[in-house]
Amino acid sequence: MRKTISMYLVASAAAMAFAACGGGEGSEGSATMRPGDNCLACHSSGGAASEKAFTAAGTVYASPDAPSDAGIEGALVVLTDANGKVLTLTSNSVGNFYTSESLAFPLRAEVRDGNSVQRMPIAITNGGCSSCHNQPPASGAPGRLFVAP
Repeated sequence: MRKTISMYLVASAAAMAFAACGGGEGSEGSATMRPGDNCLACHSSGGAASEKAFTAAGTVYASPDAPSDAGIEGALVVLTDANGKVLTLTSNSVGNFYTSESLAFPLRAEVRDGNSVQRMPIAITNGGCSSCHNQPPASGAPGRLFVAP
């Protein structure tokens, strides 16, 4: 009986986490969920999906004004942390990338697609890339996180 109640509580908590991130339909709960949104709004300590906390996450596009559903697959996101650790992530079929790898902030970042490279001119103090790289952009970002193909 206790095991059944525990399993029910876990299932209920998971359902609430998915609902907090916009409902349980479509690709919710998968690596392709909600491209363009600030992943760390839920995937961080205290967030609705804190059991899957990320240190850095976002979506890569081909232009700074691309619609949220136009992310590009196969772009490389290269993060270098304050200790010199280099981490390379690859964007998935909707342009999303994420990591739970321990990183020392601030980070240096660049996005690569083929011969195109886009470097952040400043160090990053927040791993939620879409918190600034969004529509409308914030904190001086040019718009969406992008690299021209």
